[in-house]
Amino acid sequence: MTVSDLLIVGFAAFAVTYLLRYVNGPFNLFYILREFIDIYVFLSQLFSCFWCLGFWVGCLTLVIYVFVPQLVYVFCVLGILGLAHEVIAE
Repeated sequence: MTVSDLLIVGFAAFAVTYLLRYVNGPFNLFYILREFIDIYVFLSQLFSCFWCLGFWVGCLTLVIYVFVPQLVYVFCVLGILGLAHEVIAE
């Protein structure tokens, strides 16, 4: 794995973590998902911490990158856009 691959997986993991934790999504899709997950104690604790969620999403993103790298590229672009949005918003 090269440095560029690591950056791609990192940005993709950031994008998915950011979407799951902070964004409501179209038709409140991610909000409904977070409300559904609050039923389960372990998963709700996982979703309450950005760093904990990011670790597990990063592990899952790495596994997905091994089998379907094209999907990770799409999330990498979303991660770069989300990071730019956070920088501009401050």
